Amino acid sequence: QDTPLDIPGCNVTPGDDGKSQVSINTTTTNATVNGTTIRIEEDNFTLTIETEGAPTNESGTVNGTVASIRLDTNPIVTDLASVGTVNASVSLNLTGLPQGAGLTTTVSQNVSADARSAFQLAASAGGLALGDVAYTLNIVRTNLENGQDIAGATIRMAVSPAWVAAHGGVDAIRIIRLAEDGTKEVLATTLVGTDADGNMIFEAASPKGLSAFGLAAVSAASQPAGSTSSGGGGSSTAVGAASNLKAGSSATLPMQMTAVSAVTLTAKTDIKDAMVTMAKGSLPQAAQPPAGVVYQYVQATLYKAAEADLAAVQFRFAVPTAWLAEQGCTAGQIALLQHTADGWKNVPVEALGEENGNAVFTANPDAFGLFAVAATGEAPGTTGDVTPGTTSSVTPTGTKDTVAHAEGTTATPKATPLPVWAAVLALGGALLLVRRP
Repeated sequence: QDTPLDIPGCNVTPGDDGKSQVSINTTTTNATVNGTTIRIEEDNFTLTIETEGAPTNESGTVNGTVASIRLDTNPIVTDLASVGTVNASVSLNLTGLPQGAGLTTTVSQNVSADARSAFQLAASAGGLALGDVAYTLNIVRTNLENGQDIAGATIRMAVSPAWVAAHGGVDAIRIIRLAEDGTKEVLATTLVGTDADGNMIFEAASPKGLSAFGLAAVSAASQPAGSTSSGGGGSSTAVGAASNLKAGSSATLPMQMTAVSAVTLTAKTDIKDAMVTMAKGSLPQAAQPPAGVVYQYVQATLYKAAEADLAAVQFRFAVPTAWLAEQGCTAGQIALLQHTADGWKNVPVEALGEENGNAVFTANPDAFGLFAVAATGEAPGTTGDVTPGTTSSVTPTGTKDTVAHAEGTTATPKATPLPVWAAVLALGGALLLVRRP
């Protein structure tokens, strides 16, 4: 797809003070002005110009000093034979808008031997092994220089939940960059939502600008004989989804990749779609560890719905009784702690008994976020000084990667387990952007 950036009636030129000036003839340009924001919508992209102070408008010509320029391309939708329908888009932070600037974008399932070799080298440098590459996104720049005209880019590449599930899950997906000068790097990649077709959208910041990108699956590289590793490959994220929840109804989502084996959502208002992910977490760098011996950190994230839409949230979680014995504690000393801006907050826990060699509990947190399942040495809700211990990475016996979809058409509908792709796909065209508490 060719995307020329010459916009009739829009000119960005250097000013005498070295700052860029923008002049827009609103009679020939599809521009709207709101305060200091000028928004121009074209067929293939949207250009957003922020000005220093409100721009002037003289006889239909808007003038202002440029503070920032952002280009957002519309997603390019492509049907690839063995991968399915995919889409890709980019956002650019521009320092200016040179005459004759443009982008030519190609989405391809064919990965050359040289590109695959470069992707593998990039993965290996990060201690990863390259798996399948879903497709590549190649962007050719015209009169736009990385690091000069382009101050940074954000890459978004979407692929079907079925492909993600078949290639290790969300945690295994990476966007890899290959530049014209041979520079290659694995970009920090995040799942940010789904598109109208249910495809999972992965996003990565590319500070060095545009080039060729590949959406690939990776795993932990094999360790040499005799060496050890504290990590492992594959996905450690479970996904659960519910739709059409009526106010007052509940849906239970099996989430068995972490200590949390299920999440029950109770709707305060009608909720069209909601999705929850559970992943093994870690202690934030600047945070103090909670008191006690931590069994597992768990990161819980709510998608699509807002926390205000929920009347209640319940976690069901389990800790192996063998682990309790190793710590010399009982089920009554297990706590669920929630990380907040003020430190760790105790969430009241109810012990349900034992099941398949695990002590089983429920707790009702008032928000999503980072949690710690820990043996505090005291009954939950009491205080006590206990030396922090190491974090366990053991998963309760009998758990596996599970996802569910629930229809909230009855008072307490219960979700049935489905594969990861089915849960997300069942959300149809509505899912979602990440909501951060």
